[in-house]
Amino acid sequence: MSDTQKLLRIYIDDTGIRVMGIVAAAGVTLALMQRDLAALGLFAMGWCLYLLEEHLIHRFVFHAPAPENQFLFDLLYRLHYGHHDQQRSRHLLFTPLWFALPIALVTIGVLLIFMPLNSTLIAVLGGSVTGYLVFEWLHLTSHFRMEKGRLGRYITRRHAKHHNIDYHHWYTVSPGGQLVDSALGSDPAKYSVVPNVLTCGLNHDDPRLVHSRVRFGMDTSLTNSPAVAAARMHS
Repeated sequence: MSDTQKLLRIYIDDTGIRVMGIVAAAGVTLALMQRDLAALGLFAMGWCLYLLEEHLIHRFVFHAPAPENQFLFDLLYRLHYGHHDQQRSRHLLFTPLWFALPIALVTIGVLLIFMPLNSTLIAVLGGSVTGYLVFEWLHLTSHFRMEKGRLGRYITRRHAKHHNIDYHHWYTVSPGGQLVDSALGSDPAKYSVVPNVLTCGLNHDDPRLVHSRVRFGMDTSLTNSPAVAAARMHS
């Protein structure tokens, strides 16, 4: 099985990806049924809107200050802190459906204030949700060691800086997102490694982290080096 086939299996095995894929298909179908350039413009608008949401949600929700309450911390751990704590975990990589779907519904509600229903659905279900699915695929590939083209290598290097140098910067993964990072001041020319970067500033043995690791489990299933793969097979 090739690396791409392995990743496709991981990708489509996620419930959120499958559900949001159906949602995106509905939006693309609506765009095709409209049969004009306006639908293409709405699709592009939705994609651009997603790039902005990718940055803002990552910056202000996923990297919100760590709650003292363990239940709230567990939610944030599942949303994103856990992905930093366990970069090779496939189970903590994808955005959970209980977050992704409501965000799409909220976006629809906001756009309905300014646009008719059909246009809103094309923009959000077609453009934004498709952008989200592309993000999830590129994010997955950025955490998997494999042969990559120029774009894949660029995304991987840039995202690695967010994980391994400063989690306060380089919030976007999607192509074009670097323009949003630059505009909003999170693509610095000068930088240095911040303390406890792998755990978003928390001590590695922080009791909240320890509790969340027990609750969600420790996983390295995205590691595909021969030595680690062999160790997993014999564990």
